[in-house]
Amino acid sequence: VPGAIERKRDILIPSRPGERLVIVAADIVRCSSTLMACFGAGLQSATIGVKSGGGTSRQQADLIGAALGAEVVAGGELNGQPIPGGLIGNSPVQAARIAWNGKHLHFNSTNFGAAFTRVHALAEEIRSRGGQVDILVGSLANSAAVVRRVAAQPYDRVCVATGGFYESASEEDMIF
Repeated sequence: VPGAIERKRDILIPSRPGERLVIVAADIVRCSSTLMACFGAGLQSATIGVKSGGGTSRQQADLIGAALGAEVVAGGELNGQPIPGGLIGNSPVQAARIAWNGKHLHFNSTNFGAAFTRVHALAEEIRSRGGQVDILVGSLANSAAVVRRVAAQPYDRVCVATGGFYESASEEDMIF
């Protein structure tokens, strides 16, 4: 869960230059499945915002969208409810019904957002210390593809970071 990413940070930092790590960020039932459905329906790019701050701000998302030539739209949830003015909530079924081509989604998420933001910061630190790191987003829909990808690469270590539920492990994340 997000807090554990911070607590386990030291064991994830490379012990030698060139060490390869993969971090799979997953929140399988809602958030990551919703994001995967958006990309599957043609989404160009996405940024993640977090309820408690952190992640990407809407202003940063607007700058990224402008640099990519993409229309920026909002989506996601806050405390389990769709954000006001969002194009979608946190539903993969809803996300799959939208024409996403040419759009950049600024997606707000309570639990996955916190996990992904911490994973991204950890990856930056690993790279600054000479390590190599890939970040994969895991969902129920792509779990087999994630396993194939991890098995096909010569990673030294694998870390699975889940969104959990307000700093507690959730059953659905443990299934992943």
